[in-house]
Amino acid sequence: MEEFKMNIVSENGEVTIRKGDALPLREPEPLILSGTISAVSRFLANRYKQPEYRPEWSHIMVNRDAREIRLVCDERNYYRTKITGRLLISPEFEKWNINTGTEYGAKELAEFIKMNRAAFPNKAEAMKLASELSNIKVKTKNELEKSDNNRGEMRYAISQQVISNNIPAEITLLLPLFKGENKEEIKVEIYVNASTFDVQLVSPDAQERLDESVNRIIDEELRKINEVTNNEIVIIEQ
Repeated sequence: MEEFKMNIVSENGEVTIRKGDALPLREPEPLILSGTISAVSRFLANRYKQPEYRPEWSHIMVNRDAREIRLVCDERNYYRTKITGRLLISPEFEKWNINTGTEYGAKELAEFIKMNRAAFPNKAEAMKLASELSNIKVKTKNELEKSDNNRGEMRYAISQQVISNNIPAEITLLLPLFKGENKEEIKVEIYVNASTFDVQLVSPDAQERLDESVNRIIDEELRKINEVTNNEIVIIEQ
């Protein structure tokens, strides 16, 4: 059936009469988006001139502990717009379990390095390290010592040596610390557990950069936002 539609203007406003197979009326949907830390600045760069994003109806909340910037537009409207940008640890960095206390078996880490050698600036060094870890050997020497006081006291000592051609104390990885950010060289130390000979990856260098980068990256995003909006949107630090 052909749709029939007629608009009637009354004193209280416009009334629409529909007849036929008209589309069902639906409520508007709020716009809720989330992305990397640049989400808010990128959104405003393209939408700021539209009427619903008037600065007096908008605000930005900054939570540095949560590494988050949130934009709210048309703030008194139930169907308001919410855009959230978060500074997330990159999956490429996260999968190495650096500074998490995770321990690998030597051969397990060797296989992991083989499969992820793209993270090394020099892939030949990655393969050499994987080979060294695969061939790690331990030599143990037991020594029984008796004290001189003839009272049955003795000291039991274990001397062990990890035999390997050349497992480095430190390696360099090329990884982005945060999602959406550029790759950078990171120094990572290799710790060997003296009891189990499992291997742990530790990086004071990465931790220092993570701590220092949060404020720098958030401040840069706020600078971009103020540049796009001419400082017209209120920014509130939580």
